[in-house]
Amino acid sequence: MYNYNNVQRTVKDLYDWQEEQTGEHYLLSDFTSSSLTNDFWFEYKDNHEYYDKYFARRYKSFRFYGQDIDGDNPVEDVYADFTEAVKTFLMLNDKKYSELYKIEVLANNTSPTGDYNITETKTGTRTVDTEYVSGSRQDTSSDTVGAESSTVIDSTKAYNSTEFIEVGKSTTTTQPRTDSGTSTKGQQTDTEDKNYTEGHTITTSGTKDNPSENLEKYKEVWSSFSFYSMIFDDICKEILLV
Repeated sequence: MYNYNNVQRTVKDLYDWQEEQTGEHYLLSDFTSSSLTNDFWFEYKDNHEYYDKYFARRYKSFRFYGQDIDGDNPVEDVYADFTEAVKTFLMLNDKKYSELYKIEVLANNTSPTGDYNITETKTGTRTVDTEYVSGSRQDTSSDTVGAESSTVIDSTKAYNSTEFIEVGKSTTTTQPRTDSGTSTKGQQTDTEDKNYTEGHTITTSGTKDNPSENLEKYKEVWSSFSFYSMIFDDICKEILLV
């Protein structure tokens, strides 16, 4: 039998209950995108206090469609069911929002009137291998020494004399000679390797079409795009009732 005394929990009820709890609570779930390098829900979780307050204020009178209207409908149960439903919805649309998030974080460094931007990047490596080859050779040396004569005189003096007296003499004579030698060295190869890294980046940007028309297009795109407002509206359409 239908319970005419049932309580319909609104988004504001869920938000108020969450605010009374201790610890970390997310009104719109703690979902994590499968795109780890492009997690579109990270910004929400990092600033969920502000986003939750905005969502509750914008949709405060809306009700989660999956409430137990035949029972007592405790707010904590509705909160758990609601966050699970949001998490499932985000999971089903993970790819869609991950791709759209790229627009949200797009770094646009060009002029609003510009309509083309071309960047050419060239990188490369260059290796120079050099080889030096020395042929075999024979080296010859010759050293000639002439005749040599050396004399040694042995002298002494008496105890009562100041003069030296020669007591012996010897003379040594060597004949002329020639010292020569030959050395042979085989072929020798020396190598030298050098590696070079080189490159450049050329960026060309500007305007090809009418600058005023480009400005209008720029304005149209960014004035109508609000990433998280779009997701909040999608959640509302999917799981909330007026």
